[in-house]
Amino acid sequence: MTLIELYNKELEDYYDTGERNHPSNLLALLLLNKKDEFEPLKVNEGEFYDTYKEEIDRGIEKVTKDFNFSKEDFINYIEESLGSYVEEDYEDDKLWQVFSEGFGALHWGLMYRTDCSGEEIYSYYFDDARIKDNNYVKKIGGIK
Repeated sequence: MTLIELYNKELEDYYDTGERNHPSNLLALLLLNKKDEFEPLKVNEGEFYDTYKEEIDRGIEKVTKDFNFSKEDFINYIEESLGSYVEEDYEDDKLWQVFSEGFGALHWGLMYRTDCSGEEIYSYYFDDARIKDNNYVKKIGGIK
C-alpha cells in the first residue's frame, strides 16, 4: 500500500469510526509521499521547516481540515506534551509539539536514507521503538 493510500484509508477509517491517528503521523504520510520534491538539506529542523514552510504548512492545513482537528484538540496535544499551555505560544507549540515529528520524518529520511522510498523512510522512522504513549506518534500499518 502506498503512503497516499494509507492516508486515504486513515481518512476513511476516521469517517467510519471517529478515531484519528496522531496528526504528525498523518502529516508524515503526506510529505513522504512527495519526498522526491524536496532536497536533502543537512541543516537543523528549524532551518528545514523555514526552507519548506509553504509545503509543510499546506500539509498541516490538509491534515487539520481532512480530520477535523480543532484548536482544542491541538491544545490537548500541547498540554500532554508540555504539561501546560500558554495562549501566546499556541502557533509555535502546535508546530513543534504536534506536527514536528511529521516533517521531522521527511527531514531525517532525506538526510540519512536518501536511497530509500517514502514508504521505507516511514517504516524506519516510525518503528516500534518510537511508540511511547497515546499522545506519541504511532506507525500506521499496511506498507508492504
